[in-house]
Amino acid sequence: KDMSYYVMPHVFDDADFVQRVTHSFLVREPLASILSYVKLDPDVTLEEIGSEAEWQHVERLLAGGGKPVVVQSEKIQADPAGQMRRYWQAVGLDDKPQALDWGDRPPEDWQQVSGWHQDVMASSSIRPLDAAAEQKSREEFSRLIRTMPHLQSYLDHHAAFHQRLAEMSI
Repeated sequence: KDMSYYVMPHVFDDADFVQRVTHSFLVREPLASILSYVKLDPDVTLEEIGSEAEWQHVERLLAGGGKPVVVQSEKIQADPAGQMRRYWQAVGLDDKPQALDWGDRPPEDWQQVSGWHQDVMASSSIRPLDAAAEQKSREEFSRLIRTMPHLQSYLDHHAAFHQRLAEMSI
């Protein structure tokens, strides 16, 4: 999701790699990304939010004839099985609905990112977003920008990039 920030533009230094892989992008509403990031790193920068770098990455792939696959986090939460079936089809993989239920033990390799994914690791599957949770996030962001007003400019900056990516999503 925000990883393009870490690899752009150097990923394009290896043209063979760029051609060999299927480039997939998980996009998330910038407001949710900002809230999540600030909890772990209050000094997060504009660039680290990542929507702009994701767009630059996708745009450069498209210019080179690539076919990036874009998936919206919110669509996955609304319809995990259907959205993941479309994703797996788009990247040429078999449907694996069992991957959407990890029971009471998250995969071992999730431990290395546990600081970022505590909520997911405490669940057994993808939970849908509901209107109350979305409203709570908007209220939380409103409170947050009272003490960190620069975050509103982060949101404003990344909204247009996110919109472009969302329009391309499967």
